[in-house]
Amino acid sequence: MSVETHHSITVPIERAVTGATISDGEHALCGRCERSVGEGSPVSVYAYSMSDERDVTVARINCSDCASDTIAHPTLGGTEWLVCGTLGLRSDVARQSHQLVFVPTEGVIDMSPPTESSGDAIEEQL
Repeated sequence: MSVETHHSITVPIERAVTGATISDGEHALCGRCERSVGEGSPVSVYAYSMSDERDVTVARINCSDCASDTIAHPTLGGTEWLVCGTLGLRSDVARQSHQLVFVPTEGVIDMSPPTESSGDAIEEQL
């Protein structure tokens, strides 16, 4: 007889996005202005996790000029974060390849819990 056990481990969002692959190469594009960013560039990432998922997804990056300090349109049923950091270069010597990865430096600058949505803001305005 097999018994499945599920363990839940809670970690700070900064730890969950540390090392997240931003690009398979040495450069990436800002999600707003499409400016090229590379190793050492200050960026902010938008990450989210839906209520029925365990994974955190890094959906986009913005260069420091385009970075926002608030989540303008929260999504109901999802937890969202804006995290500031820099880009680091991870190298795989055996495959002779490089990846840009996210390294948080300033932490979370905004968060939206799963119970808030942009629809709430629209209803309040009516």
